[in-house]
Amino acid sequence: MRAQIARITHSTTLVPKNIYKINEENNREIEENIPDEGPVPIPSTVDMAKPENWLHFTPNILRAARLVHMEPEVPDGVEIDPEELKK
Repeated sequence: MRAQIARITHSTTLVPKNIYKINEENNREIEENIPDEGPVPIPSTVDMAKPENWLHFTPNILRAARLVHMEPEVPDGVEIDPEELKK
């Protein structure tokens, strides 16, 4: 039951897109949008009714019950790309 509640919470916590933005280095994280000039424009009610103007605040839970994949251990003497081991 607790795991199901965690999955629902992570899947349904949404924030407005212009107030937060996706982190450029890690697309699974979001950060507050702080523009160089002036405050962030507040979207209208009509804009907020569109699904494309919303972001998930928390990353999705993976099937392995984690938020990020574990870094695989590369055996000594073997040269394998870590991304290949993650697959």
